[in-house]
Amino acid sequence: MRAAQPQQRRGRGKSDLIDAHLAVLAALRADTGRLAVPRADGDREALRILLVARQEITTARTAQANRLRALLLAGDDTDRQAARKALTQTALAALAGRELPAHASREQTVRQAEISRLALALHQARQQLKHNKAQLLVIADEIIFALMAFLIAIGVVVILGAVTGIVWQERGLSFAAAFKKLRPGR
Repeated sequence: MRAAQPQQRRGRGKSDLIDAHLAVLAALRADTGRLAVPRADGDREALRILLVARQEITTARTAQANRLRALLLAGDDTDRQAARKALTQTALAALAGRELPAHASREQTVRQAEISRLALALHQARQQLKHNKAQLLVIADEIIFALMAFLIAIGVVVILGAVTGIVWQERGLSFAAAFKKLRPGR
């Protein structure tokens, strides 16, 4: 559904609110059979859900990493030195498991608790992204297998060879192994 064109509302000025209002009115007046229906089925919807989740996890992870670095930079010399290093799994585990000295102040105690929380959250986000990627690859592989089976059925073997070579080169499979997986009964 599209909003009314500017010449249809001439003299009222430009406004996103006016455009939105006109689009709603047009949608309400239209026959429901003419309205677009979003495609939200099966693999397409699963991919959309996984990609939205991936974006959300990545955004949160970036914010957590920035917050962790800010806490480390505002800390003592050891913390500042840790802030300059990469946040690897080993570094995150070390940050999360640090012991406080017996004479630690309240500020140091709170800082270390937050550093530990963020380090654990970053570790968890990394695991979630890894799991998300595995799910995406499973769906992508199934879609690619279906596409290749269709291409074989209609005789488009040249395109099949190029697609197979590109896709399975990343997976460490040879062309012959990928083709055999696709056509196991032959």
